[in-house]
Amino acid sequence: MSEIPIHIRHCILYEFQLGNNATAAARNICAALGEGAVADRTCRDWFKRFRE
Repeated sequence: MSEIPIHIRHCILYEFQLGNNATAAARNICAALGEGAVADRTCRDWFKRFRE
């Protein structure tokens, strides 16, 4: 997995805590930070880590 900036990881954690799914999280983050800011797969990987 490639390194992503810490602020993106914080955004993913925030979306996870809101109860959003990984796809919605990626869509919301890209809407706020720009197209391609985070991949859907990256969000899925981090959501899996958060659940463990």
